[in-house]
Amino acid sequence: MKAIEQVEACITMKQGFLSFLLALGLSLSSCLAQETPPAASPDKDGTPTEALVIPKPLGQTTPQGWFDDWNAAQAEARRTGRPILVLFTGSDWCYWCQVLREEVLDTPAFQEFARKNLILVFMDSPQGVRLPGRLVQTRRMLNQMLKPGDGVPSLVLLSSQGTRLDAVSGYDPELLSRLERALKK
Repeated sequence: MKAIEQVEACITMKQGFLSFLLALGLSLSSCLAQETPPAASPDKDGTPTEALVIPKPLGQTTPQGWFDDWNAAQAEARRTGRPILVLFTGSDWCYWCQVLREEVLDTPAFQEFARKNLILVFMDSPQGVRLPGRLVQTRRMLNQMLKPGDGVPSLVLLSSQGTRLDAVSGYDPELLSRLERALKK
């Protein structure tokens, strides 16, 4: 019985520590995000769409328009009020990750929707590219914190405040429709 209590105490301490790290990350990101935001640019239909401040990616595999800096993504989500979509992927080895990217994420419809509505976060685990240690640590921390599902691709949709709105494990050709519905709730 004592061993079970020790394990439970250890788990509680670990959860408390992860909460502390998340709060610290939120605090630091708000301090770091004190730069002047870019002006809104008009959309095709004339509606202004606020431009995002996306820092230079840490990883070589991060696509244009995606964050791989979690703190910067959180700061942008708070600044713009947009939800965060976190993609866990294996860009150079996972077949379904590549299909998801080609058939959904790289389409003009998804790109337009994301540009207007989302903060995109790219958490890659490539086999052929060595990522910076900071990026690997961030991916591990987000994996533990968000529990995206088994394997890749996995996506987690969070509100701008960090509340989990939806999660998808595996390839979903209807991802765009699912995200649109989740944001309407």
